Amino acid sequence: MLIKSKAIILKTYPYGDSGLIVKMFTEQLGLMSFLAMGVKKSNSKNAHSLFMPLQLVEIVFYKKESEQLQKIKEVAVYYQPNDKYILPQKMGIVMFMSEVIIKSVHEHHIDEKLYVYLDKVIKELDEVSQISNFPIKFLTDLLNLLGVKPKLNYSEEYCYFNIHDGHFQSQSSTLKHVMDKRLSECLNNIYFQDGFVEKNNMSYIERTALLDHLILYLKTHALHNKSINSIEVLHSIMN
Repeated sequence: MLIKSKAIILKTYPYGDSGLIVKMFTEQLGLMSFLAMGVKKSNSKNAHSLFMPLQLVEIVFYKKESEQLQKIKEVAVYYQPNDKYILPQKMGIVMFMSEVIIKSVHEHHIDEKLYVYLDKVIKELDEVSQISNFPIKFLTDLLNLLGVKPKLNYSEEYCYFNIHDGHFQSQSSTLKHVMDKRLSECLNNIYFQDGFVEKNNMSYIERTALLDHLILYLKTHALHNKSINSIEVLHSIMN
């Protein structure tokens, strides 16, 4: 069966002399793996640049239930990126977002609401200039869409966020899964801010610590403790 769908490129793997296995999140059928043949040939119309991470494309492919890899017939970019593949800081965020999506979304799980959000946030990454807070806000939005949003019961009394329990508590703790008062306040504020512009005036140390805590929360509640390998790259670009 021939299917046409919008899709987001997430990761590629070499296949043979000139092909690629391409992991994509599709609008119609969710996370899937595809086979693109002849991509590395200089005369190929499916040029290698089409398959950059977080590229927004429209694909036509042959869907066969008996095969794990679906064969791509046509692919074309439907949104022309601006600078996210040029600036090293944005490219680091691209790699981080791609890895998080792959590890948090189940194969073939259709989620059109998530696709609409990712389409929007990828375009926004291309347009914004202030990106130090971008990965943090992306994670808080994603937690909502994955159905593991923390309980936002922050108050003067309940001002320490417990990562394992997913809510704010009244008791401070030296345990690594209980955030300190300042970071807990920043987390609560981010959930109530619009857009990706920094409004907490966090220092580099606070920003990276909050990111690490959010990744721990994601690992605990959605990733089944799978690691995020691109976090070290993010640490270097968030100041």
